[in-house]
Amino acid sequence: MSLVADPLILTLDDVARLGRGACGFINRIYLHWTGGHYGHVYGEYHLSIDRDGTMYVPEDGAGDKALTILREHTWHRNTGSMSIAICGAFGAEARSSTVINFGPEPPTPNQVERMARVVGILCPVLRIMPVPQVVMTHYEAAMKDGYGPGSGDPQTKWDLWQLPDQPFHEELYPGGEVLRRKAMGYMEGSPTQYNLFRSSPIILSQGKEVNG
Repeated sequence: MSLVADPLILTLDDVARLGRGACGFINRIYLHWTGGHYGHVYGEYHLSIDRDGTMYVPEDGAGDKALTILREHTWHRNTGSMSIAICGAFGAEARSSTVINFGPEPPTPNQVERMARVVGILCPVLRIMPVPQVVMTHYEAAMKDGYGPGSGDPQTKWDLWQLPDQPFHEELYPGGEVLRRKAMGYMEGSPTQYNLFRSSPIILSQGKEVNG
């Protein structure tokens, strides 16, 4: 991947403005983590979120077309889509859906909340909804396209497979569901309403490794 030397900071107002400019061009959003270090922004992603929630775009994404530049973020799914990435998850490992180690630089609550809020801002202005067919994690896309966990593909991807439903509790749930529910809450002005899951969680133990 291509490390960006001087990424540009975005505000939430910038995100809304860029989203309005992308309406009619972008109809899907893919959610990633970089697999790198906090503070490292890569040119494959339209928007990156650092550990404290600060948002960046690559230096070539300063203009009004920042979200419509074609970037190679999700295999066979780049046209008509944009990407949002959490900076981090360096050294993360998943042996199964119930045995996950997020490594020394795991997704932070600030990153997860900011990603959900950005999705909640973008969906209305792009005239799309935060549903699984439209807003998808890289794990979900990989499972559909044959290179997810268990596929044996040497380029297996599992970004955001599971996430803790912070700040409310530490249990892990499917990451796509966590983010879409939070985004819907932001869209409706009640972000806490959609945080609590009724399904059985995976219990997160100390050290970010889980055994269900």
